[in-house]
Amino acid sequence: MTVDGRQWLGGEAKYGPTYATLADAGAEKMAKTRTKKPGTRKKARRSTQQPTLKRPIIRDIAPPVELVAIACVLFAMFYPRIQNAEFHGDESLWIATSYYFEAFVSARLDSPVWNESYETLTQPPVGRYVVGLGRSLGGYGIRDLNRPWNFNLSDEENVARSHKPSPGLLWWSRFPMCLLAIICCLIAFHLVKDPFGRLAGYLTIGFFALNPYFSDTMLRAMGEAPVLAATMVAMLAGDRAVRRLQVASSRNQAVGRRFVPVMIWLVIMGLFIGIAAATKLNGASSLVAGVGLCLVIPFVQSSAMSSLQLLSVSTFAVVALILAAAFTFVALNPYLYPHPVRRTEQMVQQRISEMDRQQAAMPSARIDGPAIRRLLVIADRVFHEYAFFSFTKSWIVNGILCVAGLLWSGFVGAGWLRGQRSSGGNVVLLLIAFSASAPILMTPLDWNRYYLFPVFFSTVFIAVGSVWIIENLARWTTRRVASVRTKQA
Repeated sequence: MTVDGRQWLGGEAKYGPTYATLADAGAEKMAKTRTKKPGTRKKARRSTQQPTLKRPIIRDIAPPVELVAIACVLFAMFYPRIQNAEFHGDESLWIATSYYFEAFVSARLDSPVWNESYETLTQPPVGRYVVGLGRSLGGYGIRDLNRPWNFNLSDEENVARSHKPSPGLLWWSRFPMCLLAIICCLIAFHLVKDPFGRLAGYLTIGFFALNPYFSDTMLRAMGEAPVLAATMVAMLAGDRAVRRLQVASSRNQAVGRRFVPVMIWLVIMGLFIGIAAATKLNGASSLVAGVGLCLVIPFVQSSAMSSLQLLSVSTFAVVALILAAAFTFVALNPYLYPHPVRRTEQMVQQRISEMDRQQAAMPSARIDGPAIRRLLVIADRVFHEYAFFSFTKSWIVNGILCVAGLLWSGFVGAGWLRGQRSSGGNVVLLLIAFSASAPILMTPLDWNRYYLFPVFFSTVFIAVGSVWIIENLARWTTRRVASVRTKQA
């Protein structure tokens, strides 16, 4: 039955108050409002808005507490290994030439130690600065230094001629390497846990801490721990640049403003790449990753920028990162001050000629044969001999896990490049992993410390791949169990 409008207006008793009644009530209320006595205030209405819930403080303090707890556990594991790590003759040279630390911190830039010599040409000085800082904390000065190791003599003869550092000097020279190894672990955990979960982060830490290879290479008083730590901090800065870009994009900031904090983090990334190169020359290989990141980041925002803006931002980012890396590389090595470019070329030539002499002197450490043999040797070292899972045919298992981790990381990174709200830090991880590991392909010597970067990053991807396989097996098992229960019901 259709109700007529006139029946509705006239049927107050049946249908409730009519429009006319409501209008009269409104007019009466307005009249009362006009006749209010002056000075009277209208009562404030109670707010119906729900109070904002404060974020629990436990969520704010949990991440730093977690990192501190992990650092304490790692320190308890690495601390006893400082004195147990096998001594290497090259440690003798790094400790013996750590007097460059005093020459640098006292700003004696006109000292003859900065003249051209084997010490200034063979390696940049930052690793020696770290060794010098450690022994200085232990109270060991220049007069306590040993002489460089002579590989033409026997171990007994070197010890008799004071070519081996004293136990206390060796311990304190290694102590900062222990701290840098822990820093590398913490950064790896931080970068892995966000996109892949805490299990992947904890597996990365476990594989690193329990692998004897890292105890041997990272705890020696040499340049391996400093160059890896500087590279990891550079990677962390690149990750922060990507995160800042994601935050700025979500807030719809202007194109110019959103790139300011990104550029700051890219410059910081360049500074630490320069520190890595000033530790060991192969640390400069991460510059390729930095340049790649500078070229990639603006194109993620291509929809909000013109072609000219894309070219301008990319060019500015690349130039800023390269200049920042060059600044720290030169600033930390006074030998380069007079002629930075020419003397850098001399250092590179010195390393090439020295490796040629080492191949002639130690033919057993030389990798001969075609390129395929070199690849097989590298695969055996990275995925079998120096891997955490080391058993017969372990290179197959480690290779599968590493490829799974690479694919998962690449999939997440590709999502970020397509503009999805996924973690862009995977792009930084992949870029630095490949660029930092590339020099091993050109190294003619089969020495364990030369495999540091590929072993480290393969460990990360093996942990990520393990989690990927575990999660997929868990999903498959859950679906199978649910299917069986459904059939039984």
